[in-house]
Amino acid sequence: MTSDHPTTGASVGAGLAPAPVDETPVDITEIMRQVRRKISERQGRQSDDELSQNLHLANEQWDKSYAPLHLSPSRSGLGKAWDVVRLRLHHEVRGYLDPMIFRQSEFNGTLVRVLNILSRRFNNGATVAEIESLRDEVIQLREQVRRLEERLPR
Repeated sequence: MTSDHPTTGASVGAGLAPAPVDETPVDITEIMRQVRRKISERQGRQSDDELSQNLHLANEQWDKSYAPLHLSPSRSGLGKAWDVVRLRLHHEVRGYLDPMIFRQSEFNGTLVRVLNILSRRFNNGATVAEIESLRDEVIQLREQVRRLEERLPR
């Protein structure tokens, strides 16, 4: 007598013996903890690298808002007159923009200093992987204590 397997639809013969089942207990919690730790380590490495690169760029560029005007020299009289007018207009516009640029540069500097402080605190503190490792160790020690308590006579 043959029948179809309920989930795979494969034909199951009457004379076939079932496959041996491994009776070793599986600790699902431990497996999930290992999976979470590996995912966390991968994400932590990527975000740490990205954070340090971006912080390095911020430290280099926070005050790079002003670029001096470079005029190519003109040889004709009309070109030299236009250079004078253009330079004068540039200085007029800068008179309006400089206070805003100064405030933005001050804000950028403050923000970069705060980010540097936070980065140092983060780097000096325990990483996510270290915390997970310590949690795992606590869980293992609790399990060991439980097993030892079971051995004690009551």
